Amino acid sequence: MTKTQFLIDLNSDFKAIVDFSDQDFEMRGGFNNYQDMIKDYPELKNCSQIKNLEERKEIFHSFLEKEYKKEKNLMMKRRGEIELLFDGFKDEFFVISSELFDNHPWPEGEYKIFLSLWKIYLRNIKEKTITIPFKRDNENTLRLVCHELLHILFYDYWKENFKDKMSVELTWDFSEIINVILLNLSEINKFFNVKENAFPNHKERYEYLNKIYSKCNSMKEFFDKSIDYLKKHGDNYGDLAWDDLAEE
Repeated sequence: MTKTQFLIDLNSDFKAIVDFSDQDFEMRGGFNNYQDMIKDYPELKNCSQIKNLEERKEIFHSFLEKEYKKEKNLMMKRRGEIELLFDGFKDEFFVISSELFDNHPWPEGEYKIFLSLWKIYLRNIKEKTITIPFKRDNENTLRLVCHELLHILFYDYWKENFKDKMSVELTWDFSEIINVILLNLSEINKFFNVKENAFPNHKERYEYLNKIYSKCNSMKEFFDKSIDYLKKHGDNYGDLAWDDLAEE
């Protein structure tokens, strides 16, 4: 049985906002820049412009202490609700998703799911951690948990079977496209009953690859055909990218 743990952690949120305020970059797909992550807290809007890092840290830590004190009961309640719901189907989810990847086993270890104050969607492949907002409704929170966990399985399967077959950028595109395909399969979607949508710049490629997926007899066959297709159609996002492969 794969172990999972849901966490509320001020230090994790503190590290995230310090990192993003220092870089203020836009991730591939348009999410996870500083202004997006603090959207619910406009009082922090201009903090990324403060050049003194220690001053920024002091502001962020003071803010988090205040917000965690105010939101702690709600956050703990949400953690309990989501953990209970996820525990109700997680064993089946891990088995089915492994089967979809040609019975590739999930990497060993405990998976930690951080519920965050921020509007942020992160995973650390090596550490087996994911971070998602705590304020989403139950269905979308469960969808996001499954979405981010599938990225970990995808990259482990990729590393073993297809490493260096595509650029980091195109591999990220593929990881997002395949997530839309898999999360909308009835055997997976039944766990949260919310449609997964492709990024706008992925829509055309998703529609094509979704048709290919339905005709393939194995994940390996699908990966082979997808790699050929994606290489021919190039990279629509330029240099912006998750660096998942660097987290091995």
